Amino acid sequence: TIFYTGTALAFVAFLLNGLFYQHALLSWLLVLPIGICMPILYANCLTLFSNAVDERSQGWVMGFKGSINALTMTVAAGLSGYLTNLGANIPFYFAAISLLLALLIWCRYQKTIMHSPDQCINL
Repeated sequence: TIFYTGTALAFVAFLLNGLFYQHALLSWLLVLPIGICMPILYANCLTLFSNAVDERSQGWVMGFKGSINALTMTVAAGLSGYLTNLGANIPFYFAAISLLLALLIWCRYQKTIMHSPDQCINL
């Protein structure tokens, strides 16, 4: 699905950006798939959350997701500044690990709550 493909592509781009952070042109080129995948993943997640509830609760869920997203963007900005002090490539590794962790949590959610293991990759 779009979710898994986008997550995998962004994960690889973050990981490669961490490995090749000293090459400016390659680093800028690797930001392109990240910039393309992340908004698509955001819209896809918003749709999945919205479809998981009834019509009456969709606005609340979308607003709640927007609030959580704003909070995580704020934390990410501060954390990436701190992590850059440890090394210029550390924020990219942290982003890749965070994205992989989010994918694992989503797969666990799909298997346990949604009872649809056929839609999730086998981990």
